[in-house]
Amino acid sequence: MLSIGMPRVLGEMIGGIMMGPTCLGLFYPELMAGLFTAETKSVLSVIGTIGVGLYMFLIGMELNVKRSSSLLEVGKVTAAGFLVPFAFGLLAALYLHDTLAAGIPIGQFAFFMAIAVSITSIPMLARILEEKNLHSSPLGQLTILAASLDDLGAWFLLTILIAATQSTGTIGNRFGQILMAIGMIVMLYVVVKPLLRRFVRTAQGTDTMNEGMLGIVLLAILSVAWLSELIGITSVIGCFLLGTIMPDAAPVQRMIDERLKGLVTSLFIPVYFVHAGLKADLRSLLQVELLIPFGILLGVSFFGKYLGCSLTMRKMGYSWRDSSALGGLMNAKGLMGLVIAELGLELGYVSQPVYSLLVLTAIATTALSIVVYKLSTRLPHPGIRGAASVMPPGELAKQ
Repeated sequence: MLSIGMPRVLGEMIGGIMMGPTCLGLFYPELMAGLFTAETKSVLSVIGTIGVGLYMFLIGMELNVKRSSSLLEVGKVTAAGFLVPFAFGLLAALYLHDTLAAGIPIGQFAFFMAIAVSITSIPMLARILEEKNLHSSPLGQLTILAASLDDLGAWFLLTILIAATQSTGTIGNRFGQILMAIGMIVMLYVVVKPLLRRFVRTAQGTDTMNEGMLGIVLLAILSVAWLSELIGITSVIGCFLLGTIMPDAAPVQRMIDERLKGLVTSLFIPVYFVHAGLKADLRSLLQVELLIPFGILLGVSFFGKYLGCSLTMRKMGYSWRDSSALGGLMNAKGLMGLVIAELGLELGYVSQPVYSLLVLTAIATTALSIVVYKLSTRLPHPGIRGAASVMPPGELAKQ
């Protein structure tokens, strides 16, 4: 993937899908059945779940990085980048419900699908910006912060949806689950966050994170994951929230990254891709009745985010070049798209065909984000008629 200008994680996503019924199961069904027995799938599920929990913690921790972009500009891009695709996704889901999810409550299906098409992958976006030397530029700062706030909104709404719909029993029980979810969030910010500050002050006095400190971090992650599952809002959300309350201390974040990120990205996440790929059968998308829904989902997902962000940027006075580049980058869904899709399948918000549609949409929008970004940087730079130059990494040109 790197040789054709695409992020490595996109190749990992495609590789995971090829290990499932889409490719391996099609050509070598006996081999796939022998490799991925029920016991093997169970092990992959456990490893993948732990990996995604650690990954979401690291994502939440990265959101604490300070940014210097204008809060007003960030707010406008955030609102447009979330509300426009959310509205498009809601309308598309209402239209597609009878075709794709007749047995699923229409409200749950529509609300979940609207969240799914509004998400952005923060790690992939950060990786792209760093690769293009834009991570410290105003464009990079504006993009990553707007995407971060978009995702915070998406996970907050998903938490409410899960708490309101996943408890079994009466409405009173569901209300109690929502109260417990709110109580956990309050506990994280009121009780756990001060303890993390004390831990950070201790860790900053050392050059390296010893086994005891790493054990405390892992214990906190696993405890929050367990509590989240106990409440019923999934461990993914709890780990993400724990990451967001980590104090903004660069040395400590660097030490945690050094000890965890390599293992997570090299081992756990590839295993997760294989586990997710075993559930996705993209062969079903060759059916004519599913090609149209896929086109609709891809259109509302990509163009909702792209038009919302790029037109807002243009209205704020930025050049078409920079506006289009940001609109393209905000479509990088990556692993987050797969995590959302699997949660929807696991919790019953989407059917198996819709899960496959969402997986393919995550891959397609991620690839399109790179293509649109590259095409945008070839647009004439403001003030240089007809020139095709690469965007300056140190400044974001306004007209």
